[in-house]
Formats: sequence, structure tokens, C-alpha cells
Amino acid sequence: YIIHYIIIFSKHFRDKNKNNCSNMKNVAIIAEYNPLHNGHLYHLSKINNDTNTIIALSGNFTERGDIAVQNKYTRAKFAVEHGASMVVEIPTFGVLSCAEHYAKCAIKTLSLISSVDTISFGSETGNIETLNKIADLEENNDVTSYLNTLLKDGMCYPKAISKAITQFSNLDNIDEILSMPNNILGIEYIRACKNTNITPTTIARIGNNYNDNTLSSSEYSSASSIRANLYNKDIEKYLPIDVLNSIRDIEINKDILFYNLYQKLVLSNDDISNINNIAEGLDNRIREALVNSNSYDTLIQNIKTKRYTLSRIKRTLLDILLDIKREMSQYIDSIDYVTILAIRREKLNLLKDINANIVTKYNDYNKTSHPFSKLDICANKLYNLVSSDKITSHKMLIID
Repeated sequence: YIIHYIIIFSKHFRDKNKNNCSNMKNVAIIAEYNPLHNGHLYHLSKINNDTNTIIALSGNFTERGDIAVQNKYTRAKFAVEHGASMVVEIPTFGVLSCAEHYAKCAIKTLSLISSVDTISFGSETGNIETLNKIADLEENNDVTSYLNTLLKDGMCYPKAISKAITQFSNLDNIDEILSMPNNILGIEYIRACKNTNITPTTIARIGNNYNDNTLSSSEYSSASSIRANLYNKDIEKYLPIDVLNSIRDIEINKDILFYNLYQKLVLSNDDISNINNIAEGLDNRIREALVNSNSYDTLIQNIKTKRYTLSRIKRTLLDILLDIKREMSQYIDSIDYVTILAIRREKLNLLKDINANIVTKYNDYNKTSHPFSKLDICANKLYNLVSSDKITSHKMLIID
């Protein structure tokens, strides 16, 4: 669900209606920058010069289950070079989980940075009050119970949550609001911010639709459309040329994932019943699809049904390869480390605001025994298998 178009100028803050954006000193953005494009730059440019912008970035894989077009350090470097103050990593477990767990992992990580007071996210509605009301409804016991029933009956999450909210509210246009991926994710950010000192705010996203594969007529186009047209000569107007040139030099071989899945599930017949995102029937469906496929792309298409979205299928396949267990969600609230991917040299003082184990190099992972840290290391190794943009040094980048 995710390219996040961010700006801090919004008049309405949850429970703080009189806040002034000019008072915010540390604004967080949850993003993927896959790749960094003009929409992201526009929003970064609107943040006050005296405001620190801290990016919580998806690592080598994305919440859609895609292989990132550049490794996490490369994308973090470009983010800082184009305006961010510091980039930290969202734990791999969250990135390859549902929207709720993605949001919880991102917000938990940001909450460990004491100076972060605001998160700003893009949404199709651009209306924080409406999203706040829906977030409150999702906490309603009747809504939760009905939602779980719909999910057990095989309905995909976006449709299920829309139907559950509609059943117990009189809000207008619920179906339309909850059909939009950035709205759904934004609601989860709001829910995750409860019981923290972080205030959520939003702005309407610009450019074409999040899932559009066709380039926009304006200079703002979705990351999906940019990825689908990387070798189109007209694409240069949508993103910085240094970012584009970097991507075009990178080769990614998704079929390596297919071969490893075939080895694991067909040849070795590994048990995956406890893997994150595995539901009843999906295990056998994946194994059957592997036998009848000859590439990663055909595998995904052979697994796809109305019940399972493409994003969920791709996340699940990565969960299998990284051995991410379902029960690991219990460790979200105990995250005790923050991985710094890149930071502007003049902003190094931000490190003192981190109330957790700080990971700036590989050996720093020894400071924590948290199970998520091992997944982050494994994700680096898996990314190196499939991408020519190898991670050769797990070391924080300091950008002058």
C-alpha cells in the first residue's frame, strides 16, 4: 500500500487542533522511496528549513512484497541528498506483514526517537478528521468482530474492513475512502500513534493513482508507473536524474526467488504452516503453483485468487524464504533498536535523541537480542542474491 506523499502543512492534528506547523521541529515520514521521485521532493521541500525530517524507510523489500529497485542504503543516501535529515530502517518483519503490523513497527521505531513529535503521511482524502473517525471505529468491538468473520469467510482485507465499517457507521463514502491504499495505511498510522507522543497529520496526495502503471501527464507520477516505464526516454521529468541513472544500472533477478522456493517447498517439502501470512489453503496452493510454474512472475499469477491480493502473495513468499513466523508479531512492542541508514553530517546530534540500541554498523547488532534484528540481516543477504546493487558494508552513511 505504499508510496507516501508527505507534507507537514495541515491544519488538523489529532487531539491538538491548535498546533502550528511552524512549531514542529522533528517531523517523521514513513516511506519506501522506491524510487525517490518528484512527488517526494515536492513534499520534502515544503518542510521548514529549521525542521528535521526523519524518514522511516522500508528496507530491501517493500510492503507490496516487491524487491526494492535499489538497496536500502542507496535509497537512504538519495533521500538525505535531496532533503531528509536522517533515515532509519523499518524492521523487515513489519514491512513484510499486513498494514497494521507495518504501521506498528514503523511508529514503534519512530517512538524510540524522543524528539519526533509529528508524523505526516499522504492520503487520497487529505482529511485527517475523517481518517481519525474511521480509526476510532476500527477500535470498536462490533466492527472488529464482524471484520474477523469476513476475513475468515475469505474476503480480502480492503473489502472486509470497508464492509465492517459501513455496517456500524453512518459516514459517507466509506467504500470509496477504504478502496484507496494510502487511506487504509494512514488509518493504521493513526491507530499506531495512540499511546505515543507522536501526532499524525495528512495531506492529499498529488499525481496519478497509487496503482497506476501509466505515466501522468504532469511532472508528478506514481512510483508504480515509474517502475513500469524505467526505460522510457520521457521518464526523466518524473524523478532526479541521479536516482534514475542509478536504477538503470541495477539488475534484479526475481527468478532466483522462484528457484529457492522450489527447493524449499517442493524438493525439501519444508513445513510452512506457521509462516507469517500463511492462511488455510494457501500452503497447498503455493506448492501446486510451484510445480506448474517456470518463473517467479508466473508463480505469482498461478497463486492469485480473489481472496489473496498480489501484495499479500508476494509478501508471503518472502516470509517463507526468510522464515518469518506468524507469532513474531508479539515482539513489535519490544523493539529495542534503531538502524540508522543515512544521516546528514550536520544532523548527527539527532543520534542523542534515540532511546534504544543504535545500529550504525554490523557489529552493533550484538547490542540487541531482539528477533527482528536477525531478520534484517537475513533480508540483506537475500537481497544480495537477487540484486546487483549489493550491500557490501552494513554501515551508516554520513552525507555532507
